[in-house]
Amino acid sequence: MGIECWDESSRLVDGHYEMAIPFKVQPLNLPNNRSVAEKRLELLRKKLVADTSKAESYQRSMEEMIDKGYAAKVPADELQRSDGAVWYLHHHGVTSQHKPGKLRVVFDCAAKFSNVSLNDHVLQGPDLTKKLVGVLMRFRQDPIALMADIESMFHQVQVTPCDWDVLRFLWWLEADLGQHFEEYRMTVHLFGGVWKRMIRSVRKVLASIVKEQVLSDEVLLTVMCEAEATVNSCPMTPVSDDPQDMNPLTPNHLLLLRDSSSVSIGEFTARDTYRRRWRQAQYLADTFWRRWLREYLPALQYQHRWQEPKRNFKIDDVVILIDDSLPRNCWSLGRVVEVFSGRDGLVRSVHIKTSTSEHTRPISKICLLEARDT
Repeated sequence: MGIECWDESSRLVDGHYEMAIPFKVQPLNLPNNRSVAEKRLELLRKKLVADTSKAESYQRSMEEMIDKGYAAKVPADELQRSDGAVWYLHHHGVTSQHKPGKLRVVFDCAAKFSNVSLNDHVLQGPDLTKKLVGVLMRFRQDPIALMADIESMFHQVQVTPCDWDVLRFLWWLEADLGQHFEEYRMTVHLFGGVWKRMIRSVRKVLASIVKEQVLSDEVLLTVMCEAEATVNSCPMTPVSDDPQDMNPLTPNHLLLLRDSSSVSIGEFTARDTYRRRWRQAQYLADTFWRRWLREYLPALQYQHRWQEPKRNFKIDDVVILIDDSLPRNCWSLGRVVEVFSGRDGLVRSVHIKTSTSEHTRPISKICLLEARDT
C-alpha cells in the first residue's frame, strides 16, 4: 500500500520528486501534542544554554536546513489549524566521532502523546536496499569501480504540501534562545522513521560479524541467506484469536506462502570458523541471530522514560518473551493471563501462558506484539 501511495502521489517538481506521506488511514485524527513539544523544547533550551559549543552547532544546522528550503516557517493564517492533521515533532542533536564538530538534527517520529505517535499512523516503508552480495559481485565486473555520494540525500525528496503540517516543529527565531519560539514545518521527507530501525540494526550487525574473519564468496552468500531468513522470521501479528495458537504471521508467510525459517541444527563455536565452510557459515549465522536480537528487541521496547505515561500491559495482550537461550529463528510468544501492579498502579510484571508452559516475567523481559484493548 505504501508503494501504491507513492506511485499515485509522486511527481517531479523543479528537479525534485514530491511524494505524499503513506498514511494508513485518511483523513487523520491526531491529538494536539503542542504542549509536550513546548516542554521538550524548554529542556533542549536548558541544554543549549549550558553548552555554547553545541548551541552554535545546533544553530548552524537549523539555519542550513531552513536556508536550503528543507523547512519553512508556518504562515500566520495557518497557525490555528485544528482538523486533526497537525503534529509537532520533537528534535535533538546527534554527533558522530567520525565527523567531529558536525551536529545533525534528528526528528523523533516515534515520540508518543496520548499513546499515539506519528509512526503509528504511517505505513512501514519497504526495504529497497540492494543486496550486499550483488553489490560486491558487480564491483568485480569491470576494472574500475565508481562510488558517489548525494549531499543530504534524504532531504532531496519533498513532501506533498497537504502533509507539511504533520511535520511541524518549534524553534527560536534567528536561533535566539532568549526570544519566543516560532512554528516551522519540514517540507521534505524525514530519515529515521519506524521503517528504518530494522534496516539499521541488520546493517550494523552484519558489518560487525563479517569483519571477524576472511570469508569466501560461498560462505558470505550462505551467511547473507541465513540472515535474510532470520529477519523474515520475526513475528508480525498472531494468526488467530485462539489462546492455544501461538504461531505468528511472519514476512516469510507473505513472501513464500509458508513458514520457512532456518532453524539452527546444532551448536557451533568460534573454532568452527577454521574448519569446514558450512560450519563456519552456521557459526556466523548463529552469531548474527544473537547480536541482532540485542539490537532489534530493544527497538520494540522503544520509549521515552519519565516524559509521559505509557500504556500498561493488559490481560490478553500478545507478547514476545525475551529468551537468550532459544536457538536461531525461534521466537517464544505468549498471552498475558494476569498482571501485577506496583503501588503506583503501573504494571511491573505479568503472568504469561505460552503454547507449552506458563511464566512470570518482568515487563523488561517482554515485548508487546499485539495489544488487546477492551
